[in-house]
Amino acid sequence: MSAADIRVTSAAKVLAQLGLANMVKDHIRRRGEKLSAYKSAEITSWARLYVEDHPALQQQCLEEAKKMILAGRLGKRAQKALRAKLSSDAQASSSCFDKTISVQMSDAK
Repeated sequence: MSAADIRVTSAAKVLAQLGLANMVKDHIRRRGEKLSAYKSAEITSWARLYVEDHPALQQQCLEEAKKMILAGRLGKRAQKALRAKLSSDAQASSSCFDKTISVQMSDAK
């Protein structure tokens, strides 16, 4: 796993946990309870459990994290690493496509 992958997945997990922690807090408030009745660690653990149980949410946050990194909102170093990773992935996939075409054409002869 490259550094760009680690940054993106870490950012996605953090975004998901922060968003869900806020949802947990809102839920507590709607029930008429005070946030001070709960430890921050409890709220965070509930959010973490929810993230782990819902892979679709992780994928959504992964896409959002990529957008944020590419926009430079999470640091220029992360932005540069992700752009390099995406361009190398694009080159690798196009070379695989070229090999597939040449194999198919050689089989046709």
